[in-house]
Amino acid sequence: MADLPERLKDVRSAWLCAGTYSPMGYVLSLLLYGKKISRETGSRLMVSWSKDPELMFFNGKPIHMNHIRTMVAEMTSDAGDLLWKALLFKEGDDVRFVVPLAGIEDEDDLTQTVRGQSFIHSNGLAGKEGEMLSDLVCGQRRKEFLDKHGDWKWGGVRGYLKQVKKFEEMLLLLAHFTGGQPARGTDITGLRLVNGINRDRSVFVIDGEVVLVTQYHKSQAHFDAPKVIPRFLPPRVGQLMVMYMIYVRPLVDRWEADRWSLHGKLKPPSDFIWRNEDGPWDTPQMTAAVSRLSQHYMGRRITLQDWRHIAIAISKKHAR
Repeated sequence: MADLPERLKDVRSAWLCAGTYSPMGYVLSLLLYGKKISRETGSRLMVSWSKDPELMFFNGKPIHMNHIRTMVAEMTSDAGDLLWKALLFKEGDDVRFVVPLAGIEDEDDLTQTVRGQSFIHSNGLAGKEGEMLSDLVCGQRRKEFLDKHGDWKWGGVRGYLKQVKKFEEMLLLLAHFTGGQPARGTDITGLRLVNGINRDRSVFVIDGEVVLVTQYHKSQAHFDAPKVIPRFLPPRVGQLMVMYMIYVRPLVDRWEADRWSLHGKLKPPSDFIWRNEDGPWDTPQMTAAVSRLSQHYMGRRITLQDWRHIAIAISKKHAR
């Protein structure tokens, strides 16, 4: 056994060292050669620009910047109409209001990590599902949700939840399209409303603006910490997010708890903004929403990966 280190050295030199005539050396040389060719030649451009800086070509097909602006503007307007006409139970001609975010800036403690908490709980904004239920019971839509005995009509509740999902899809795309450089699908669908057990919340209010905080984990092995990326939402999109968090989501969580109790089960509400029964939305679900809504608003289907290329090209052309 005395010569074991020498034998290991001989085997390592023959089979594992780069630059030797060995299988591993040959594989490494091919990888380095491919890397060099890739750096020198680059990849094919998926996006090119016309002489008109407002017109791009994606895979050879024209996309005008106005079409993208119109898509975002119309989606924002439609999401607002859906919120006020279908999801909230306010009645009257002038019932729309905004949440005064400027007063939250000093109260949203960024270091607060209590389980299940967010800026809502420290600013007197929690418990608004009671106001929602009061508006429902006293409003014209009562018969849609309650029978004559005061029990829930689950058919009406399911119809409401379908509208909520439609709103959540538009909210997700608006956050993805307007929140700066697009995050990966799993990064944005994994955002949390409140502090979880192992992860903190992802939605903050800073200086009167709504901020989504994503974390990038690919570099964690090198830097021993994920990269934290804040994404500031435009005012109208930020208001949609806050109204959803304060009014719509608590009522949805309450209905889901009531539904589970009918089967003798208890299930805590999810921490995630966009969630299924098993966890956050997956990337294919988000891609399907991007494809469907882009086709509806622009007349052209784009995927999640397509939008990433388009957004990067727009940033290089107009924002740098």
